[in-house]
Amino acid sequence: MYAMYVFFVDTAILFNLNLGAAFLWQILLLAVAFLIGISVAGKVAERVLKKFSQTGE
Repeated sequence: MYAMYVFFVDTAILFNLNLGAAFLWQILLLAVAFLIGISVAGKVAERVLKKFSQTGE
């Protein structure tokens, strides 16, 4: 989640978007980063569980 937030903030800085000053943009970026982080963590956990369940057979 933190990595996605840093990516979005660095991208905004790269394109000279002044998103750091707006509190609403920070909340939006944090929410998007959180959702992406949860999604990735779920997919990783699913693959790990699938791998462990296959080795147990």
